[in-house]
Order: sequence, then structure tokens, then C-alpha cells
Amino acid sequence: IQIFGDGKAIRTFIHVNDVVNAIVNAVELDGFNLINVVGNEETTINELAEKIVKFSGADIKIIHKDYSVPNRNLRFNNHRLMTLLLPRLTSFDDGLRDEISYMKEMVHDNI
Repeated sequence: IQIFGDGKAIRTFIHVNDVVNAIVNAVELDGFNLINVVGNEETTINELAEKIVKFSGADIKIIHKDYSVPNRNLRFNNHRLMTLLLPRLTSFDDGLRDEISYMKEMVHDNI
């Protein structure tokens, strides 16, 4: 896994199923609403890479590449998402495990 920069940039990932459910539920809302459709667990890029290695069980090396752009921490308030559209989100770890399992199936089915 190549990480550009020091890997300390923060993101709030969200599972694709949660995004779909939020969109479906948003159709039922009255009026105009601005809602950030983002997760609620802050995760660094380093943590993401480490968990990919751990959950995949594969022998994967993490390599940091020089990147001269400063880190951008992308944090968004998802209070309206949680109160208006989704009372519960898929946890980061569960979502990542689901995606790794899906990718393994896709690779296996195409060999």
C-alpha cells in the first residue's frame, strides 16, 4: 500500500450501504436539508492501511511516499445525518471487513 505523505491525515469514512440508506431516507424528507453523509469515526490514513493489512491477513507492505502538500483533515459534522436519516452507522471496522471480504470474493470468482 502506497501512502502519499506521513499518513496522519484524518478522514471519516462511511460504508456504501449507509450512503444508499441515507439517500433512500432523504427522499422522504420534507423541504430542503443540507446533510453531511459521512461516518462518525475519525481514522488516519495510516490506521486505514494498518487495518487493511490486519483484516486481509495478507502480507502487505505499507510504503510512505514523499508528498509536499500539507495534510488536510476532513472532518464533518454528521449530527443531521444521525438524527434525520440514519440512527446507526456501520462501524468502520465492520465496514472495512465487509469490503475486504467482498474484494476477496471478486478476485476469487475471476481467477
